[in-house]
Amino acid sequence: MTATRIRDGLICLAEAPFDSLQILIGVRPVDTGEIKVRASGDWAYRTVRDAFLYEDRATWGGWYAKPRHHITWDELDGITTDDPRLPEIRAWSESLTAVDSWRDRMRPFRLTPGADEWHPHYHEGDVDRPGWNARLHAWEQAIAVLRDAAACAPIEPEQLDLLTHLEETS
Repeated sequence: MTATRIRDGLICLAEAPFDSLQILIGVRPVDTGEIKVRASGDWAYRTVRDAFLYEDRATWGGWYAKPRHHITWDELDGITTDDPRLPEIRAWSESLTAVDSWRDRMRPFRLTPGADEWHPHYHEGDVDRPGWNARLHAWEQAIAVLRDAAACAPIEPEQLDLLTHLEETS
């Protein structure tokens, strides 16, 4: 991989999972111990008790292979907690009262990889749900938080050590 582990994890969260918004605001899916790897766009991913696991689909070993990279919940929180957009996203999520509000917390189909491949009925269903504009705004903000955090992710020490080693041996 060319980018850091944390940066790639943030990019995967911004691009792929249907539950990225909930993960971002701290509502982490329960780890059942099952493999349950999902794939979307260029990424394979799953959640476990203390981390988000991910891998580029080009190198991933298939449905029964555990993604090789991870970003812990503490790392995710540490890099995103101070973003001023989070309180608005959290407030929107907490304001949902419908029995099926889980649908509103899902990534809109137009914001998924390959959005044009979904049947129009999925897009229409999103737009027809009450609160569509607020949902779209919350998701756009969540994705922006993750992308901005990825752009600011620090270079990891092990990468700096490798670069130093390569420079010294060249």
